[in-house]
Amino acid sequence: MDTEPRPTLHWADRGACRDSDPDLFFPLTWDGRPAPHTAMARRICLSCPVRLPCLTWAVETGEPDGMWGGTTPDERRRIRSTRLKHSYEVEDHADWQVMSRPHKHHMGRK
Repeated sequence: MDTEPRPTLHWADRGACRDSDPDLFFPLTWDGRPAPHTAMARRICLSCPVRLPCLTWAVETGEPDGMWGGTTPDERRRIRSTRLKHSYEVEDHADWQVMSRPHKHHMGRK
């Protein structure tokens, strides 16, 4: 009988968020403003080994809610818009901070 754990193939099963409170990753308040714990969720995402597959999934499916791959819904909309205009792949721009703020990137700012 094989007792070694089998590796998981689904990226979400390996996410740094898997044991976190899901409410942390859906941080909007009733009036649409980011909740105070948005930064905590983003820190978890930025250290996650599957951040890129998570972000890619959220961008490609048009996920409208929550924090996915360290991005908010507004940031993902900007990424999708930039991809459509410039034929970028999410994988080509793993640094979501650059992709979500293309005007700063193109102006030479970080």
